[in-house]
Amino acid sequence: MAKINGVLGPLDTAELGFTLMHEHIFLANAAMRAAFDDWVDDEKAIRRASDEARAALERGVRTLVDLTPINLGRDIHVIREVAERSQIQVIAATGLYYHEEPWLLGWEPDRIVETLIRDIEKGIQGTDSKAGIVKCATGHEGVT
Repeated sequence: MAKINGVLGPLDTAELGFTLMHEHIFLANAAMRAAFDDWVDDEKAIRRASDEARAALERGVRTLVDLTPINLGRDIHVIREVAERSQIQVIAATGLYYHEEPWLLGWEPDRIVETLIRDIEKGIQGTDSKAGIVKCATGHEGVT
């Protein structure tokens, strides 16, 4: 059977079931979270997201694809906790929201690719959770 990376380990694609393809389990500006310890109540956010994921599971959803890119506050620790508590399958994304990121303009494409591949092959944020999808989006100029 074909496999895809899930946040809690490889998933059999034949077992994905009804899948929500564009979800955001947790969005919180990483810089604000780093600057202010109380910016987000992680436990409250995890509890709410777990309740919502469990409700989706009870209604027949088997898998969520979390398309939160790296620089929009993706937190794999929160995503993993929600998957564990709710028992729903979660696939996390790698990728960067390129629009309005001036620091990316100076990067060579190969460096960006290496960064994304690390999420897929080695794991995200020091965990063994590997990205199963690459998020791609365009800004106001479209594909250039």
